[in-house]
Amino acid sequence: MRVGLERIEKRMPFELLGFDSDNGSEFLDTVLEEYLLEREKAVKWTRSRAYKKNDQAHVEQKNFTHVRQLLGYGRIAELEVRDLVTDLYENTWLPLLNHFGPVMKLVEKTREGSKVHKKYDSPATPCDRLLKCPKVSLEQQRKLRETRAQLDLIELSEKLEEKLSKIFSKMAKLVEERAEEEGRLEEGQTGGATETTGCVTASVATAPCAYTAPVVSERLVKSKGKKKRKSLDGCHE
Repeated sequence: MRVGLERIEKRMPFELLGFDSDNGSEFLDTVLEEYLLEREKAVKWTRSRAYKKNDQAHVEQKNFTHVRQLLGYGRIAELEVRDLVTDLYENTWLPLLNHFGPVMKLVEKTREGSKVHKKYDSPATPCDRLLKCPKVSLEQQRKLRETRAQLDLIELSEKLEEKLSKIFSKMAKLVEERAEEEGRLEEGQTGGATETTGCVTASVATAPCAYTAPVVSERLVKSKGKKKRKSLDGCHE
C-alpha cells in the first residue's frame, strides 16, 4: 500500500493534505502510519466508521467504473499478469479517463415529500476541472495542458483494446496450463506405487485459481418478460 500511495502521490498535480481510508488491515499498520504522519508536514489521516461501508461511497463506486467495467468481476491473482495490468492502467486507462472521460458532479439535492430532486453541473473531464481550480498552480496547469496535447483519443482506445486482449489471452493460457498440471497430478495420485522404483507419488497442493472468464454483457441483464403462470388445469394463461 505504501509503494502504491507513493506512486499516486508523485503524479498528483497538488499536494497531499489529507488521507481517508477504511478500517482494513492494509491501511491500519505502522508502515503507512510512518509514511503519512512522520513526514515534515504530517498528512491529516481519517478513517470511516466500522461496518459503515457507505462512508466510502464515492470511492467504492469506482470499483465498477474503473475496475469491473474494464477487467470483469474475476479476481486476477496470477503474478504473471501483474505487470500487464499495471501498464494498462498507468499508460492507457487512466490517461483516457482523466483527459477524455467527462463526468457530472452533484451540485444540489432537495427532497419534496417522497421525491428527491438532484441537480448536476455541466459534464467535464477531471483534467478540465483541475484547470479551473484556483488552487492549482500555473505551472501545474501548463504541465496538464502539455500532457493532454500529446495524447490522442483514438490511439489510446486502440491500445486499450490491444492490451485487454493480451491480458485475457494470458489469463486463459495460465488457466489452461494449471488445468493440465492438475490433471497430471491426479493421474499420478491414482497410479499409486510405481513398478520401477517402488515409490508412491506425493500429492502437491496447487494454488487456487480465482480467474473467471469475462461474461457477455447481455447475459447480465435480467429479462423483462413476465413469467407465464400455470393454471390449475395445466394450461398456460
